[in-house]
Amino acid sequence: MKPAVIDITRASTLDADIVSSIDRACFREPTVNLETELKHPWSYIFLARPEGESRPRAFLLAWLVSDELHVLAVATLPDFRRRGLGRALIAHGIEFARSRGGRTALLEVRRSNHAALDLYRTFGFVIARIRPRYYADNMEDAIEMTLALSPPADSH
Repeated sequence: MKPAVIDITRASTLDADIVSSIDRACFREPTVNLETELKHPWSYIFLARPEGESRPRAFLLAWLVSDELHVLAVATLPDFRRRGLGRALIAHGIEFARSRGGRTALLEVRRSNHAALDLYRTFGFVIARIRPRYYADNMEDAIEMTLALSPPADSH
């Protein structure tokens, strides 16, 4: 089977409705205010559109501060999951950070989100710690995961 072609673009203010609709469909509480995020030079929102689709069906929100990529949200519309959109966005985010000197990536994920945990592990993310009762809506634990993007400068 031929791999899906996925177009990834950076969000602009024109994408506010699309990002908001994906956000509402995927999360219990809103996670993204696109207009606010776009005001911050460290904030990046990438959109993924499968081949043949006119609208994005997934997004990644990440902050790149100094040499650290913090993945804040990855969301794919339910009808478009398991098609590689999230995987493509994570891969894009990692390469984007590496190309700008990123050395570490980190994220938090709900303990019950097994699909996301499995996805992050395929990229080499490892569990750094558990944050007990982190999510206020149901007091679920968060799993903090990290990924080394490049070796430390003193490791050669």
